[in-house]
Order: sequence, then C-alpha cells, then structure tokens
Amino acid sequence: MSSLAEEEELAPEALAQAPRGMNSVTFNPGTTEIPAGNSFSVNLEVQSQVEITTLSVNINFDPQLVRLKEIQRGELAAQFGEKASFLQSINQGGTAVIGFSSPTPTAGIKSGTLAVLVFEALKAGESGVRITSLQALGPQGRPVNLLPGEHLVNIRQ
Repeated sequence: MSSLAEEEELAPEALAQAPRGMNSVTFNPGTTEIPAGNSFSVNLEVQSQVEITTLSVNINFDPQLVRLKEIQRGELAAQFGEKASFLQSINQGGTAVIGFSSPTPTAGIKSGTLAVLVFEALKAGESGVRITSLQALGPQGRPVNLLPGEHLVNIRQ
C-alpha cells in the first residue's frame, strides 16, 4: 500500500478531529465566563477552503440560562452589501437559524465572521450553545462539508 493510499484512508478520521481552521463553523470565543444579568457577544465564524454561496446554520441553547437577544450581520455577509441575503430567526424556546445566500452563484464566502450573536446571561449555571445542523453549498450547488463548533457559557451569580 502506498503512503498516498494510507493518507486517503486517514482523511475521514482527520476530518472528524479537525482543529479550528479547517472547513468549519465555530464560535469565537469558545467559552465565556460571565456574571448573571450581563450580556455577551459571540462571533459565528466560517473557515472554508472553498467558496460557500449558500449557508444555513441551526443553533440551540438553554433558554433557562441564556437569552439570544439579537443576531447581527458579520463582515462576511456584509461584503456583498444589501444584495446578499442574510436571514435570521430567533425562537426564545432555545433555537435560532442563520442563513446566508450570495447574490451570485459563482462567488461566495470563505473565512471570517458570518454573524455576531448577542446573548444575555439569565442565571447561574453552565450552558452550551451548539450548532445542531449545517447545510452549505458552493458554486454550482456543490455541497460543502463543514464541521460544527460549540460555545460553553459559565454563568456566575
């Protein structure tokens, strides 16, 4: 077996353990420690080696511990101006959806901040903000595989 074939066999494992920076959607910072009653912001960052023309991100959070106050457009979506479609939906039951669509099917986004999530810490405890599903397409509708990230919130009294 050649070394190239061995590398190809390891590729799925390497992707499963991909560090931040590979094709992924992550939260920055990865953790927040904050007193209850305060607000905090988390960037939703995209890292991709190929252009993404359409992206849908579903997230969930514990509505007993944090409240998602708003979702702001990040610089990635803003680079296309008002022509880019940037959709957001916040369900105070603990879910949100963020969507992006390029104004042209041949040009997309690669790396940077897609959105800024503004939360309020409601009461003491630990909560995760998790990406529950990702769907991304590149030019000509080709699927782009992205690994999801997670954000940990430690809320103090």
